[in-house]
Amino acid sequence: MLAAWWIAMTFTTPLYHPYPRLVLPWLVAGWLLVGHQLACWTGSGARSEQSSDGTSPYGRTLTVAAATGLVLILLAIPTRFLTRAVPAIAPRTAIAGLADRVIEAVSKQVPSGNAVIRIWGEPALFFQLSNRSPERLLMQPAGGLQVIRPGEQPPDIPVFLVIGPHAGDRQNPTDDLGEYESVGTFEATPGLQVLRNQPPGHRDRPMVFRLYRWRQ
Repeated sequence: MLAAWWIAMTFTTPLYHPYPRLVLPWLVAGWLLVGHQLACWTGSGARSEQSSDGTSPYGRTLTVAAATGLVLILLAIPTRFLTRAVPAIAPRTAIAGLADRVIEAVSKQVPSGNAVIRIWGEPALFFQLSNRSPERLLMQPAGGLQVIRPGEQPPDIPVFLVIGPHAGDRQNPTDDLGEYESVGTFEATPGLQVLRNQPPGHRDRPMVFRLYRWRQ
């Protein structure tokens, strides 16, 4: 059953687009398989008779396995870790820095008083803006360009819209921005694990965010 788990995850993980999250159960299965194999080696070594020179076959096997693993790690360091860094410990503050830049741009437009910032297409930016913005700036998740329904009164405070890379289901949502004026464009380059979750055509480029102000 454990082998079936590992084999199934090995073949199905690459078929799922945001595959890094599926690597975790695959790693768990791999760790269990390695632990099971080590336990088998330990048991067989304990039951085997020692050779004439006082060493056991298990001891020699473990030494060879450890030496092989050490050589592979030493070969991987210059080819993998030094050239591309370690994704697990890479900085993850790109969206936080982006939120600070958006707040600065909105504050220049509206130095005082309340304002609404609507975020479309990037939940992480909504989270960071909600945590880092002053109380006078109000955050609102958006699902499109429409600010008010027909017949409703427009708000009496400025409204801004941030369009992220996931807005419009990967279509271009900037084709119908007649009610908006552009404020600025921002780029953010997240860590490797976040980039792996992007569409294949966007994994080697920064994430682009556009800030607009609604014409009331």
